Amino acid sequence: MRRLLNFLVSKRVLKLLIIIIFVTSIVFALLYVDYSPQVNAFQSEYNGYSTNSIHEYKAHLSNSTDNIFWFVQISDVHIGAYRATGDNRRAFRDYFENMNYINPQFIVDTGDLVNGKIPLPLWQDVEQWRGRYNILMAANVNSSFYYDLPGNHDGYNDSATFSFFLNWSIQKNLQYSWNRTFTFGNYTFIGLNTGANSGDQWPFGTEGDLDRAELDWLEQELNRTQNSNLTFVFSHHPMIDVGHNTTSSDKTFIELLELYNVSAHIYGHGHSNHERNQGGTVAIMTDSLGQTFDTEGYRIFAVDNDGFSCKFQPLNVWPAVIITNPIDRGLTMQAFDIPNNSKVVPIRALIFDKNPLTSVEYQIDGGSWISMSPVSGAPNLWNSSFDASSLTDVEHTITVRAISTSGTSIDSITIRIGQHDTPEKINGALPDFTRVKNSNPWVLDLTMFEWDRIDQGAQLNWSINNVDPSLCLVEMTDILNDLVTFTPVQDAIGTVDVFFTLNNTRGTEVTGYITITLVDVMELATFQLYLGIIALAAIVVAVVINFLLMKKSGEPLPNIKK
Repeated sequence: MRRLLNFLVSKRVLKLLIIIIFVTSIVFALLYVDYSPQVNAFQSEYNGYSTNSIHEYKAHLSNSTDNIFWFVQISDVHIGAYRATGDNRRAFRDYFENMNYINPQFIVDTGDLVNGKIPLPLWQDVEQWRGRYNILMAANVNSSFYYDLPGNHDGYNDSATFSFFLNWSIQKNLQYSWNRTFTFGNYTFIGLNTGANSGDQWPFGTEGDLDRAELDWLEQELNRTQNSNLTFVFSHHPMIDVGHNTTSSDKTFIELLELYNVSAHIYGHGHSNHERNQGGTVAIMTDSLGQTFDTEGYRIFAVDNDGFSCKFQPLNVWPAVIITNPIDRGLTMQAFDIPNNSKVVPIRALIFDKNPLTSVEYQIDGGSWISMSPVSGAPNLWNSSFDASSLTDVEHTITVRAISTSGTSIDSITIRIGQHDTPEKINGALPDFTRVKNSNPWVLDLTMFEWDRIDQGAQLNWSINNVDPSLCLVEMTDILNDLVTFTPVQDAIGTVDVFFTLNNTRGTEVTGYITITLVDVMELATFQLYLGIIALAAIVVAVVINFLLMKKSGEPLPNIKK
């Protein structure tokens, strides 16, 4: 019996057993376990403060080629991550080489500067901080050029004091502001610490938090921006992930952005690219430089006659093209309409390349390519013009193409000719939902997705079409507050596109859609039962495999009788 037990718990059996259970469980879980969220994140993501106030618009159409500057944002470098497959310090070094050709006014690094201990970031790793600092010193950056902010990874097991960040960062300050003043205006930039101040280890502390003191400080800084042309706020976490605290005057973070006409809130954390308008403030998420699931890169921002543009640029890809005038209606609701009697409307673009450019051209709505010219005394800036009176009073697409020995790159924007009475747009993409059959009903607040320059609140209304009553009921259950309820039909599975139309008081409308998918996925209790069966079967398989391997190798088999 002892020899049998020794056989069953031998290292070979245990290794086989662990591998079989692990691989089978992962595959089984991905295919069958119910991991679909039962709570709609969009329902409460703005904590009940879904404001959409109209900002004062300072962006304007101008022929001036002097009133322009640009800066760059990176995020989630995660120095020290992925050591098993390659050191991501390479991307950080390459980035600074790229900056030699872009030459921005400054750089903002919005957190997760380092990763934390490998394989799980439970603690800070001084070697990661030291490695990052050495790269920064080699790049000759300083505190008037490089603005770094803490992320959740930079505070694991240290966020009560952020001692590692304060010792090894460039700014050595958790929250701060800075200005850039030119002959054409003054611009304010504010950096926030949205890391939780709990000192927790991973995975706790992943969510962000702005406490009352931090929000009060932000309000004080915003009070000083009254004479600024534009104000930009930076943080690691998005506005939906900074907690539920308010200022001493009972204002939420979102209300502060609205009240003080913040042009953009710029952040990372999500390891993806995302832009949407929350009222007059554009919320912009930038993908990771060092731990992305897609393309590592950085984001270029340009301010041109008080209109701002941005473009995510893949690392080591040239040319880099960003249209700075006109303003992209697809990015910001601060974009201006172009009068339909304008004969000469300027088009400007910044082009960056490590090799000489061979051509820069633009086209409108896929038409002929028209040459652009470099602006004298303004390196990297190219311009041309078009006749708006020859275009119909609708939206149009402008594309700029740059060609060099490095390759070919484009940037495209949407403009609108004339004055229009249609709702501006459905604000941001409506969310799709995947739920397990027989899920509980969920609610979506549509307020944050509506926008119109003239009508607001109850003047804007939604209608719903293409509902499949055999799959999921979709009803406006609170018309005044724009709440729609989704109720899956018992045992139904399938997919449907439900159309949502936003109407204003002037009789015009715009339509978007939500894809609802109900899937037949195993519930957790049933999954646990099947997992137990898998574990038992794995034990039997491991024992049999081990027995056969021993027999084949000629090793002595255990004497079962003894």
